[in-house]
Amino acid sequence: MRGLVEFLMRIWPINRVLMFVWRSFPFPKGVRSRIMRTANDRFLVGVIVMLFDEQDRIFLVRNTYDPRYAWSLPGGWMGRHEQPDECIRREVMEETGFEIEVDRLLATRAHHRLPSVDILYQGRITGGEFRSSAEIREARYFRLHELPDGLMPAHRRMLEKLHRSAEFAGKVAN
Repeated sequence: MRGLVEFLMRIWPINRVLMFVWRSFPFPKGVRSRIMRTANDRFLVGVIVMLFDEQDRIFLVRNTYDPRYAWSLPGGWMGRHEQPDECIRREVMEETGFEIEVDRLLATRAHHRLPSVDILYQGRITGGEFRSSAEIREARYFRLHELPDGLMPAHRRMLEKLHRSAEFAGKVAN
């Protein structure tokens, strides 16, 4: 069998061999999905949210784990079988004690160095009370033109892009 596979790989590109096997052999239930998970790249999915108050200030959190970039938008990594909007609600609750409502999807972004994708939402705080956590020691609102030093560079770029955006012009007028 090994000789046959080696021969087929020499005369056919590997993707043609795999497609032949995929079409020709009935796999037991669940085996195809295991093969797909094994054969494909893995990456992380991060979910981030922009939360504004009534004065159009942006909500930022101060983390406990990165002294270089202590401030960031709230967010975290999605768990297996979790939906992005569920993830961001869970992350904000776990890290700050606040309940949020997710209003809309703003953007997605792929990282080049880290195999990951970020999903950015806009939302609002609907309840709860701030409490620090193992990850977050402080949370504050900032005007978009008065962002703190130590803000994660990627988050600063997102907020500066937002600052220039005509859609959010009212949020930076104050």
